[in-house]
Amino acid sequence: MHRWRGVHIGKHCHVAQQCSIDNAYPELVYLEDHAGINQGTTIIAHTNSVESFADIVPNIAAPVVVRQHALCAINTILLPGADIGEYSIITAGSVVNHKIPPYSLVQGNPAKVIHNIERIVKRNLRNMEKREQAQQTDQNS
Repeated sequence: MHRWRGVHIGKHCHVAQQCSIDNAYPELVYLEDHAGINQGTTIIAHTNSVESFADIVPNIAAPVVVRQHALCAINTILLPGADIGEYSIITAGSVVNHKIPPYSLVQGNPAKVIHNIERIVKRNLRNMEKREQAQQTDQNS
């Protein structure tokens, strides 16, 4: 249904139940291949404040991108301009309104990078490849 509304959803994405994706600008939301958003995640691609708050909260519409293999845990909030880097993890309840570098573990409100996980992720990917190769070898023998 989200694709029908205009949300850009890549291959093998996980969109859990009770996620809320911007109703006014769904075409500004991008979930790249293998991205995941867990239950209760809210993605907001625009703000629409009342006139009396115009100088405090500007009205904007900006893309929200969850890059390949990135994961947003339960009840995360992605605000206009959020760009979650490849293989990054946004921890539960975090609020993101800016660009997150690839391979980051992110936490808080406002969200902050607390750890670079590149070494761990790449090690896990190598181990997965080795297991797959071993399985293929076993199947071929």
